[in-house]
Amino acid sequence: MATRTKETALALASTVGLTLVLALGAAPARAHDGEGAVDPDKAQDYVPQAPKAFEGIGLTEKLGAQLPLDLPFRDQDGKDVTLGQYFRDDLPVIVTFNYSDCPMLCSQQLSALVTALPTLESSFEVGKTFRLVTIDLEPRESPARVAETRAKYLARLPEAQRAEAAAGWTFLVSRRLGDDNSIRAAAAAVGFGYKYVPDRKEWAHPAVLIFASSRGKVTRYVGGLDYPADLMRGSIILAGLSETSTTAGFVNNCFHYEPKSHAYVAVVSMRIGVIAFFVLLLTVLGVWRVARRRQA
Repeated sequence: MATRTKETALALASTVGLTLVLALGAAPARAHDGEGAVDPDKAQDYVPQAPKAFEGIGLTEKLGAQLPLDLPFRDQDGKDVTLGQYFRDDLPVIVTFNYSDCPMLCSQQLSALVTALPTLESSFEVGKTFRLVTIDLEPRESPARVAETRAKYLARLPEAQRAEAAAGWTFLVSRRLGDDNSIRAAAAAVGFGYKYVPDRKEWAHPAVLIFASSRGKVTRYVGGLDYPADLMRGSIILAGLSETSTTAGFVNNCFHYEPKSHAYVAVVSMRIGVIAFFVLLLTVLGVWRVARRRQA
């Protein structure tokens, strides 16, 4: 009798718990089926569209485009500079767009870059053969903050290369705190699409190395998070010759998409359903144990 009672209680708890999970998970599904839902009769003609939150983010190739070298910035030491100060002496330049508090691709991209640099031959050293310029996407970051970020990555290079790399790798921030005009002008010139996501307080952007000639002409884009030595050397040589070349690698986008009405709500609802199931299960088992004791 006790065994049968226990089986009945477990079956009841499972049924009610599963019902709760399905009921709580159904609401987000219906919400997701609202705007942008696909008509079953037209499914064969459906072309997937990126969420509006992704609009404006990505890379538009502009090979041969000219970087505006008169843009004002401030370097990691707090000095007022222009972008053109780093395009001289016939040295090609690799430009990146990052920011210190980026939670995703920025650290991976810069880590991949400092991993690749030591693999180049001695005749391809940053500061000697080419320069690196990292433009900070966050207009509210201070020179002191990017100086810390720069030092962190320089410290990962072989000790013998750090002095030259320090002279050849510059981080640029807005000259006036909060003013992003120069950042946006540089990004627009090379087709680098990015924007701020207020809900997450972060910047959505692509991750790409932009190679440019000593006069600021865009010669190549290199995407991905792995930079083989041959690819880097070839790209540096072409930039030095001011010759354009096709994009290499896959350009990643750094963007966390989790709208409240879709994935986030679904996850929360499922968690509530699971919790409710276990609470109900424990309650039923408790009642069964009390009943069993009374029978004994």
